[in-house]
Amino acid sequence: MFIFDTQVEIKTGEEDESLFWSGRSKLYRWVEGEWKERGLGESKLLLHKKKGIIRFLLRQEKTLKVVANHYIYPNESYCKLVPNAGSEKIYAWTVKDFAEEPKIEQFALKFNTADAAKLFKQKFDEAGQVNLKLLDSQGNLKEKVEEKKDDDKKEKKDDN
Repeated sequence: MFIFDTQVEIKTGEEDESLFWSGRSKLYRWVEGEWKERGLGESKLLLHKKKGIIRFLLRQEKTLKVVANHYIYPNESYCKLVPNAGSEKIYAWTVKDFAEEPKIEQFALKFNTADAAKLFKQKFDEAGQVNLKLLDSQGNLKEKVEEKKDDDKKEKKDDN
């Protein structure tokens, strides 16, 4: 029998983020005209400590596979939460998700209680307002655009 006394640190991609909100829920995805279960687990709104942007993340409970991962970018088409099927426990929205390859998805998130769903909606909408200040009209971080402009200015200065 072998006993290994080595600890391996596993990076999750959440190291530079703090928890803005979390709640146990079940995620569904609209596929071919019906809702299909995508995963059950702790859904999270994560706030990046340096950039200040908030994303939605859900990992499948047992496998820890990422089943939803996207910035909250509210506009006419995306990240507009609506009650689903008249239930107070389910909210649905459309978004460009990055859990696998970038793809437009329609999600529904179901909670055990109406109060839990209501709190999720409140925090999701709040996160959207935070992100509106940080994202451009294409949903990209404004910081990157500003950094590039600053780099261009530095290059021109160096050329002189």
